[in-house]
Amino acid sequence: MGGSAENEADVLDLFDLIACLVIDEATLRHRLATRTTNPFGQHPEELAAALKWNPRMRPMYEGRGAMIIDACEPVSEVVDSVVEAVQGLGGRCIGVDVVGCGLTSTKIRRSSAQ
Repeated sequence: MGGSAENEADVLDLFDLIACLVIDEATLRHRLATRTTNPFGQHPEELAAALKWNPRMRPMYEGRGAMIIDACEPVSEVVDSVVEAVQGLGGRCIGVDVVGCGLTSTKIRRSSAQ
């Protein structure tokens, strides 16, 4: 499921790490159909749009140098993967912004101050 901000390309250099959380079509369908916190994707046109954009997100973010994380796993494991990515930068996470609906791209800022 893809999500982004209109001016995303203008601010990418403000982040130390861009992580793209990718899911397969079956997972996307399941998550949109069963979630209760947001109705997006439960209407046929919205689901069609989500399914259209989903395969485009990985190559788009790979082209931006993003770390690709398999988000088909349980949320706790996905979060662990994001935290490990931040720790790999040698700093501590000072902000995480999950963009879009469900698990999508995550922009992370870090501070080298411990």
